[in-house]
Amino acid sequence: TGTFAFSTRIGVAERFGETQLIPISERFFVGGRSTVRGYAHHTLGLEGATLINGEPAGGNALLIFNEEFRLAISGAFGMVFFFDHGNVWREFDEISFKELKSTTGVGLRYNTPVGPLRFDWGYKLDRDGSESPSETYFTLGHAF
Repeated sequence: TGTFAFSTRIGVAERFGETQLIPISERFFVGGRSTVRGYAHHTLGLEGATLINGEPAGGNALLIFNEEFRLAISGAFGMVFFFDHGNVWREFDEISFKELKSTTGVGLRYNTPVGPLRFDWGYKLDRDGSESPSETYFTLGHAF
């Protein structure tokens, strides 16, 4: 039996009152096991804007699309095939579909009473030359 699951997330943060900068703890970050698999935790962004010298600075706008085909194999075991797309920008009016980064991958699942135990491998489809080609994740619960 198969199930197709998809998710779309958009986020916008705005300054409040006389605040000049949104604190880093309140900014958006993308990359990792529940956003765009294939990128390490919080490492996806735009160099010079939401990544400064390769370090995540976060942004005030994000856009994420996830598509996943979940397939039961046998008993409590299953597997998934996925496509993830997303990025983070400094401001909402800077969002550009051309700057979305995409990954694809496969995962194994073992269903437990508290949620699926999962192992995912994500591969970057449009990586920059210095980026690693893929990332792996081992965690509990659905990606989205």
